[in-house]
Amino acid sequence: MKSKMIFLGILLTSLLVLGSILNKTRILEQEESLENVELAIYLEEEKTNTIPSKNSGYYIDFEKTSCTNGAYINWDNNTWSPVIHNAKNYPVHCEIYFSKKYYEGMLNGTDPVLKDELIPVNIDEKGIVKRASLADEWYSYEEKRWANAVILKEKTEIIEEGEIIPEDNIESYFVWIPKYRYHYGILVIMIV
Repeated sequence: MKSKMIFLGILLTSLLVLGSILNKTRILEQEESLENVELAIYLEEEKTNTIPSKNSGYYIDFEKTSCTNGAYINWDNNTWSPVIHNAKNYPVHCEIYFSKKYYEGMLNGTDPVLKDELIPVNIDEKGIVKRASLADEWYSYEEKRWANAVILKEKTEIIEEGEIIPEDNIESYFVWIPKYRYHYGILVIMIV
């Protein structure tokens, strides 16, 4: 009985190590070089030949950015360059859009999407709610400042950026919870 337990322990450990090696190999295979990928770069809808510099105020717009033939883009914020995945079916054409709308690199494309009546807001430590600018850093998950939004009771009222929104005009509060996943060896847990 004891030898069976030892055998099962060794077998399980071997499978975990093998799974980890295979997983690392698969990740390296998915990250394709850019030599077989045609890139089109857009700044505020205007085609350009260069990626804007990291501190230019431009951010990758993941809502518009796309690739053909099943490939997809992640953005490496450290090297400030695209990482193309799943580019096995050639030719691959990727369009990368940059805009002044704020995006946080660490969210890797799961940045807030505001639909319909949602208004981006900043809430200070005293609970004062002000309309945020989408072009400015209005949230930072790295610094634990969440992307908050509200719906107004008075839908026709125009609130300017930086203007205080009175509590009695707020119908609902919302916070953006980005999708994320843990990747450990052969085990993938996705939280939606």
